[in-house]
Amino acid sequence: MKSIAGLKRLEANSSSLTLGALTTLGEIERSKQLKQLAPAIIKAAARVATPQIRNLGTVGGNLLQDSRCPYYPGAWQCYRKGGIVCDAVRGINTEHALFGGDRCYTVTPSDLAPVMVALTATAKLHSPRGNYETDFGDLYRLQKDDITNMHRLLPDEILTEVVIPLSPHQRSTFIKYAMRKT
Repeated sequence: MKSIAGLKRLEANSSSLTLGALTTLGEIERSKQLKQLAPAIIKAAARVATPQIRNLGTVGGNLLQDSRCPYYPGAWQCYRKGGIVCDAVRGINTEHALFGGDRCYTVTPSDLAPVMVALTATAKLHSPRGNYETDFGDLYRLQKDDITNMHRLLPDEILTEVVIPLSPHQRSTFIKYAMRKT
């Protein structure tokens, strides 16, 4: 995927920010443009692991990673693995859902996902059936809707970019930032 043109980019214009799926979290963390326009994205990226991992980890990888529930890969027979109960209900559950759980209470471990939902970002997706877009609020699934997938992408689809609309305040900040650069 590294050779696909356009998947690694960070661009801003007067109406939106675009983050390519292969843009690293380190690039986001160091972006002066994002610091001016969307500091919440920088804060979220900076929360991820260590600088070494942020320099390799990508926007797409962070947004689409699978659950890190300790019960799923462990020796327990959790509901997601075919068992009859979510062990987080009675056990260690500090990083699980408070609301919306049904059979399974795991949540996405993505640090960027809540920010993308809050900023009403759009995910651009490539599919053999045609490229399409979806809001981040619709990209993720509740475990009660699909116990095996955290998101709605099909196996043959990829996230290509994230588009974040700029608010009127951010637009004026962009204009001031752009004018300083010329």
